[in-house]
Amino acid sequence: QVCDFAMQPAAALLAHVAGGEETAKAEVLPDDLVAVLEAMHSKSETITTNIEKICRNILNDPGNAKFRSLRKEVLLRVVHVDASGGELPENPLHDVLVFSGFLSETNSYTWQYSEGSRQRLQGLVNAVVSLSERKLQPEEISLDRVLQATKEGRQLPHIKKVDDAPVADATITASSMSRPPKPWEVAAKSEGQPAVELSAEAPEVAGA
Repeated sequence: QVCDFAMQPAAALLAHVAGGEETAKAEVLPDDLVAVLEAMHSKSETITTNIEKICRNILNDPGNAKFRSLRKEVLLRVVHVDASGGELPENPLHDVLVFSGFLSETNSYTWQYSEGSRQRLQGLVNAVVSLSERKLQPEEISLDRVLQATKEGRQLPHIKKVDDAPVADATITASSMSRPPKPWEVAAKSEGQPAVELSAEAPEVAGA
């Protein structure tokens, strides 16, 4: 199994260590929607933390109608918008929610399941988590966080992308270094004896 693992990509190996789960596919949010999340995060990190919890509940249990249906009044409180007046104002996250698969109804947002909406919802989770991970220092990134990011297809900060593609038309030159001596050659030299050269030819077998 060790040999098999050596042939696998790092992401697949990390996924195996994490319990054999495949990397979750996610659709990247457009820049304008990420800017909305950044504004919410700057306003209060509690907002993006609550958004992450709401989305993870749906991803972990998409069949639960309670998780999929979100009252607009409650969501306004989540983003710290006063909803005590008569008509409810539009949620600042309206476009983000619609992009992520939520259907805007009279008094609620209801998440509509499909593979595409699941990938967009995962993309929303990744965008929200990335906002809080930006301030992490390399020594603060634990193995558990690396595994979680790998499973969710998320890029952690301070990770340098290395181009490991083979060099095209690479010229291989002969080595100019001499062969290091064998242990018995070193021992013979220290004892002042001539080194024994072993023949590369196969020994003759008697009676052959």
